[in-house]
Amino acid sequence: AEHVLDNPSPKVYQPEAQHREPEATVSEDDEREAFDALEIFDLIRTIKDPEHPNTLEQLKVTELKGVSVDDVNSRIDIMFTPTIPHCSMS
Repeated sequence: AEHVLDNPSPKVYQPEAQHREPEATVSEDDEREAFDALEIFDLIRTIKDPEHPNTLEQLKVTELKGVSVDDVNSRIDIMFTPTIPHCSMS
């Protein structure tokens, strides 16, 4: 059976220029450094969409403003926006 794409022609956006160079997660005094939203976004921005050759960032499935980090409570929330409201992959 042939798979029919839910959204055969998604809108593709230009990626944001803001990136952060990877840093050590342990400081010189062996104390773990806190995560922030940009660090988490940099980890997920290049994940490819399962139905298209584009990244989640290029499709605006996720954006930096949708990432929140509560490092004290070890919680990361990421808001995803499917490319279409009835996306079967969401």
